[in-house]
Amino acid sequence: MAISNFVDSVKTVFKFFALQIMYWLMVAVWARALFVWSYHDDLPDAVDPSWHLPFLHGLPLDLSLAGYIITVSLILFTLYSWTHRAAVATGYQWWHYITLSLYILITIADIAVYRHWNTKLNLPALQFVRSPREVLSSIGHGDQPIWWLVMFVGSIVLFVYLYQKLLSLTKSSNNHELRMSIPTLATVIFCLGLCFIAIRGGFQQNPINQSSAYYSDVPLFNHAAINATWNLIFKIVNNRGGKNPYHFGDDRAAAQAIQHYYRQDTTDIHISTVRKPNVVYIILEGFTADVIPEFGGESGLTPTLDSLVPHSLIWTRFYANGDRTYKGLPSILSGIPTQPNSSITQNPDQAISIPSMAKSLKPEGYRSSFYYGGESEFANIKAYLLHTGYDTIIDIHNFPTALRGKKWGVPDHFVFERMAEDLALMQQPFFATVLTLSSHEPYDIPVEPLIKSNAWPDLFRNTVHYTDASLGKFLKQVQNQSWYDSTLFVLTADHGNPMPKDYANNFHPGKFKIPLMIFGPALNKEYRGKAMDIVGSHTDLTYSLLSSLHVKDSMPRGYRYSNNLFSPRPGTAYYTFDHGFGFVNDKTRMAYDLISNKVVHQEGPVSDSLIQLGKLLIQGTFDPK
Repeated sequence: MAISNFVDSVKTVFKFFALQIMYWLMVAVWARALFVWSYHDDLPDAVDPSWHLPFLHGLPLDLSLAGYIITVSLILFTLYSWTHRAAVATGYQWWHYITLSLYILITIADIAVYRHWNTKLNLPALQFVRSPREVLSSIGHGDQPIWWLVMFVGSIVLFVYLYQKLLSLTKSSNNHELRMSIPTLATVIFCLGLCFIAIRGGFQQNPINQSSAYYSDVPLFNHAAINATWNLIFKIVNNRGGKNPYHFGDDRAAAQAIQHYYRQDTTDIHISTVRKPNVVYIILEGFTADVIPEFGGESGLTPTLDSLVPHSLIWTRFYANGDRTYKGLPSILSGIPTQPNSSITQNPDQAISIPSMAKSLKPEGYRSSFYYGGESEFANIKAYLLHTGYDTIIDIHNFPTALRGKKWGVPDHFVFERMAEDLALMQQPFFATVLTLSSHEPYDIPVEPLIKSNAWPDLFRNTVHYTDASLGKFLKQVQNQSWYDSTLFVLTADHGNPMPKDYANNFHPGKFKIPLMIFGPALNKEYRGKAMDIVGSHTDLTYSLLSSLHVKDSMPRGYRYSNNLFSPRPGTAYYTFDHGFGFVNDKTRMAYDLISNKVVHQEGPVSDSLIQLGKLLIQGTFDPK
């Protein structure tokens, strides 16, 4: 009888363990199926839709996550079976329901984030939960919040039902009391050992990571294979609290890479006819070069910019350093390289010690102002702006509620009008910056659209056309003001955009290509209508502009991550994306993924030394000083 009880106890443990594995693998398969169902139409036409492969290659991560969950479940199940305490049973049920709810919630959030970022749910996206208004405001056409809710509720109902079935199967096998014995304890320990093996992904030297799910040259397949919940837990557990996660060489090698790549020079040119010109930065939200014909884009969307080109100094091969606004602003205004998964705006204390356009011009008597139709607190942008020398910040809180758009904020033409009114009263010289927002999702504009279509690319085209028209009205409004003749306008974008070409991944160099134009009455005539063919990027802008002004005391100091856009040497652009980096120069356009450790986009030659340079730049620029 005793042997029979021991055998029954061992069987009970194994049956519970097996049913748990089966259950959580079903949850994982279901979660992946929801992702695949949401994005199967985004697969390029020329690619074989082998959608069974993400399920196969994602299995190790699914098992790893199941190992974490089952470890706790098995311990609670064993404690209850030995003690029969109601509190333990209640704890086990709460553990199950909370874990299931978080699993499904993360799955749905991952689906929502992927549409906008082309990346899995990560810590930067998670941090935006602190700004729910902006998150809700970015929901627009192409998003499906009702379906997200249906998927969440339906999934919970389905798996709660299956959980009840699992409980009944477990109870039916536990007619005999699970006795506290050495064989039973050994069985529990054995199952926990299997959980540990699953958690680390096997017996290999290094624990499992995302690269185990990477198997394809098609990013969508790889992203489908990655378990979203496991991925987010990995990000949280491996978050170093601001410590540098990148180690590809010693500090000396990283410093030498920075010194080699960023070669500042003092090319002696002066683009301004005024010693202390007013400077107005116009930063257009998500304005890709693909919507402006002079930069290789579509025609008919930007008549204002098209009319400015013959009177402007432009760079036809200019690139953003990052893919989000909170990354782009420090690159533009401070010459700080972007970080793949973070930004200096999220560490505002760092901003105190870095250079900036506003700081550099302040000793020369410049007053600085920043205009934005949204909430400047978003992603700690306001703290960054104040730390880097801006005197005045005008944002959504400074506009009447009646002027706000349906979702994201105050439409662009109202912001331009406010800036024009303020600049008319501002003491010269001044440095003013405007960041537009209407070309941000959900592409909400207060005018009749140019294109009658609800297709996502056409909605973006309509916002581009609207913002361009708003800029045109602003320039007409200010051209008779007293400050206008002494002004340089500098126009660029905070980042690129997958629209309207609808790039299928987040690392394609074309997605990062943006315009750069300098125009205005103070622009030296010899530079009007001139196109610079040199490759450049965000981090070069402020340094190059300051170097070209007459103001001696504002000559840049501390812009150690910049090249000069006026240099006769061949230029280069370095950019980062989630888990990787890219380079553009005269011979090569490439992107390198740090998870799969391979080149994921290549045009032209890519050497091992170039790859190592990119790795060392990511390491060396993580903590800019």
